[in-house]
Amino acid sequence: MSKANCHTGNPLVFETSDGVRVYAGGNTRKGGWMQMQPRPELAIGPQGVIRVARSFDIIPDGFTCVNHVQSINVPHIIELEWPDFSIPSNVGREFWVSLVADVKSKGIKSISCQCMGGHGRTGVQLAIFAHLMIEKKNQTWKDAGELIQWVRDSYCTHAVEAKSQQEYISTVCQIPLGQDKVETISGGTAYNWSNVNAIKFDPDELDMELEESDVKFKKSKKGKKKQVGKNYFTSNKGKSKTIPNTHITGFALYWCECGHYEFRSNKISDAKKPCGSCGETDMMYEIGEMSLDNNNYDEFTEKCEATGGMFHPIEMHNGISKMYIIEKEKPKQLRIEKGGIRWQDRKFKCELTNRIRPLAFVSIEDDGIYSTEVVIERRKEVKKIERKLDDW
Repeated sequence: MSKANCHTGNPLVFETSDGVRVYAGGNTRKGGWMQMQPRPELAIGPQGVIRVARSFDIIPDGFTCVNHVQSINVPHIIELEWPDFSIPSNVGREFWVSLVADVKSKGIKSISCQCMGGHGRTGVQLAIFAHLMIEKKNQTWKDAGELIQWVRDSYCTHAVEAKSQQEYISTVCQIPLGQDKVETISGGTAYNWSNVNAIKFDPDELDMELEESDVKFKKSKKGKKKQVGKNYFTSNKGKSKTIPNTHITGFALYWCECGHYEFRSNKISDAKKPCGSCGETDMMYEIGEMSLDNNNYDEFTEKCEATGGMFHPIEMHNGISKMYIIEKEKPKQLRIEKGGIRWQDRKFKCELTNRIRPLAFVSIEDDGIYSTEVVIERRKEVKKIERKLDDW
């Protein structure tokens, strides 16, 4: 694969002298072992990302219909506790050395490496497997930096995305750290976009305002109006008291003393719901909303580990700005106005609703990047299903 290209699907990255084929891919880029035919014999990836057999069909114990579910060829699956843009939390060199030994002893001939985007965590897996499985005489690298470059040349130019990941590769493979291969783009209060060519601006889409209706209408041939698309947005109609002058129409930003921020509907009653992080109930919308005021914004910002830019915590995901993540995963969905200096100018177009929302309103999920109201609707549907199961 060309160094300049990004991957799609599950390309074969390398094959060892004894015939073990190692593939890689990302769920959001049409990859992952479920997309492979034939199936791999071993699949490895982070928890919450890699699909496992128990997630296919859930049937209560004692139901005879379980005998009539068509089975699929499921590989040996390894799930690791592995946060995005980070390293495994509880496995070191001994685990990987033992895993390679298991591959040989069990005669496994095909391996699928994966994560959400198929870049950072997948790149780490590939680097480690390559160093431990490819014969020394065929290795062209002397340190972790050169090994990462080999993975990028062989697979994808975005492989391995954090300094901690390069350090982890160095430790597991017992090779020098080498040249820093993680791109760090300096900047002030916002991301430096001077070197980004992948983003194309559509003037028609930029004219869309945040307050526009979620539901579009079009006239049919009979002259009647027909609703198209799903309305994910909750209006403020009704008797419930709402918080006035919220930054994002229909929603308020809440804050908990544990440091967690989250958007909820702007109904005052929502403040009584438990914090989604620590479980406490004392969520405060006053501080949350105030933190997005331009006069106070700088007091609440945090430094992005990948870019050095300053962003509001609600614009961050595991220490990395959502802007940086979207630029890597979904660059065509970014809508940056006026240089992206203010948080209101950093926007994202949701692929499901086609709404343009500020990056503060973006949720990074295991299976993709969505607008927060989509995630809220998903969770409501899950709760409905759970209630039905409880009734049974």
